[in-house]
Amino acid sequence: MGKLSDLVGSSDRVKLSREIGPEAEKAIKYNPADYEAYMILGIWHRDIASASGLEKSLAKGLFGGLPEASLEESETYLKKAVELKPEFIEPHYELALTYKKLKEKDLAKQQLAEALKCPISGARDEEIKKKVQRALK
Repeated sequence: MGKLSDLVGSSDRVKLSREIGPEAEKAIKYNPADYEAYMILGIWHRDIASASGLEKSLAKGLFGGLPEASLEESETYLKKAVELKPEFIEPHYELALTYKKLKEKDLAKQQLAEALKCPISGARDEEIKKKVQRALK
């Protein structure tokens, strides 16, 4: 659902946002060691907390508003994802993006540096590594 929300318009994205968070929370309930669920929930919190004015207006008109979310919760969930899979590049990168939103430049750089130390285990990691390198510039 998260990847789909990147491909649809604002109203559909708002609708999907109401499903993604609860589904990730369910996944954590059933498997507390699932780093991907923590990562998804961290990204979800960051995206909801950073929603555009248009998305907030649409959500208010269609659903009475966006779900509760915060950058601090994003940080908490992404730190858990990093803790569970410190050798994976993506959780470090996503945590760096949240730190950037929190205006924690040094912490963001630290996570980007950690991401570069991670081994590449697939094509997606190669793309993320390029994003990390661009972000460090």
